[in-house]
Amino acid sequence: MYYGFYVVGLRHFGRVRYGPSVLDGQRHGLLVTVDGRRIYVDAADGPGINREALAWADVYGKVNLTLQDSSSSLMAIGPSYGVTAWGPVGAAVVGTQTALLGRTRDFREHYAWFYRQWRYRVAESAYVPTVADPQYVFFLSSLWVREAQANEIRARFVRAARSTPGLQCDGGFAPRRDGNDLGYSSITVSDRISITEYLDRLKRSVVAFNTPAVRDCHGWKLAEYLAMGKATITTPLSRELPAPLEHRVHLHIVDGSMESINDALTEIRNDASYRRSLEVEARRYYEQYLAPRAVIGRLVG
Repeated sequence: MYYGFYVVGLRHFGRVRYGPSVLDGQRHGLLVTVDGRRIYVDAADGPGINREALAWADVYGKVNLTLQDSSSSLMAIGPSYGVTAWGPVGAAVVGTQTALLGRTRDFREHYAWFYRQWRYRVAESAYVPTVADPQYVFFLSSLWVREAQANEIRARFVRAARSTPGLQCDGGFAPRRDGNDLGYSSITVSDRISITEYLDRLKRSVVAFNTPAVRDCHGWKLAEYLAMGKATITTPLSRELPAPLEHRVHLHIVDGSMESINDALTEIRNDASYRRSLEVEARRYYEQYLAPRAVIGRLVG
């Protein structure tokens, strides 16, 4: 559902022509030509490069770029998140147009992407800062079978928040569809919530918590937190960014231990000036480097 983010940005630029792989799930990326410039956007979790697309593109924008990758056409674009790019009619029209370009093999999955982006997501404009409540913290994330370390670090944050006097902690791990709580039953919530409820609670939260997850990727939560100007506690980031996210400027970096998380949570809660500075700089970074228009602007050149 994440390529709609870039479609929103493309609407600000020139004459856009979608290529045959546009929005076909998350397997093929987003291939477009803007005023003759060939652009490929890769939002996959892993660090792999689509070599065919790299050879085709004038510029290849990748969310999870590593230092080992070197090419003059590769560009780190940072994390993004799913947004609504089309309503039901627009989704049906563009879905059909791109399917007819000839490379879509799984038509059901192709159309399912267009359905999900308007059914389960909201507009990028909903991700804006609001005033946080110093007595409330919200966190909700998935449990990953193959990411035991990420699960444990996230659990530490929930435990730290729950044990902080005077702080209402809301959330935990979202229930898995297979019912497996991976040993975190006491931290797993009973029901899933809508995206609007999720955003309302997150905006109210005094802090947000981030840690890389699947294959050490930039999670979409990081982009959401920056967009909403959250004071964010994070473990070290593993992938390249369009510009550094600095400790105590844009976010607060911890080593993942319970002690470091507790210290960060206490400081951000109690120091309103520091918290406000993190909030302002987070949103500023998003607007300059991660917002759809900013990302596409760099890719268009």
